[in-house]
Amino acid sequence: MRREELRVAVPDGHPHAGAPAVELAGLRGETFQLWPREMAPGYYDAVAGACRAAGFEPVLDETASGSNAWAGIAAGRGVNLVVASLARQLPRGITLVPLAKPVPVLSIDAVWRAEHPHPAVPRVLAGCAELWPGETAGGAVSAPPG
Repeated sequence: MRREELRVAVPDGHPHAGAPAVELAGLRGETFQLWPREMAPGYYDAVAGACRAAGFEPVLDETASGSNAWAGIAAGRGVNLVVASLARQLPRGITLVPLAKPVPVLSIDAVWRAEHPHPAVPRVLAGCAELWPGETAGGAVSAPPG
């Protein structure tokens, strides 16, 4: 349904806060305020996979979850990769910095059983097309027949 670029969320005073772009490999050794995989498996896998592709295993703050992950970043206890669309919703004390190319993305997919689709599927897909015009077109999103 949507592919969104990831950016790095850093505390305002972080050395990367004013950078025009950050190499993902430059975050090696940083503590990531990443939600546990059980909370958001696709997001967790996208962040961890991007770090691995950049040549390192992310160091995770085991206490990060939900809104306390934001608090951890704002307090200077780490960084995280987040979707670019959060730029206008960041809590105080956090700066969102672009990543250098190749920029990792988070893919948001919709799946349903073709043989027994839920009646809400066409409305959800129509809503997605309204929210993200052009991003859900071209056959990337389609409702089941009937």
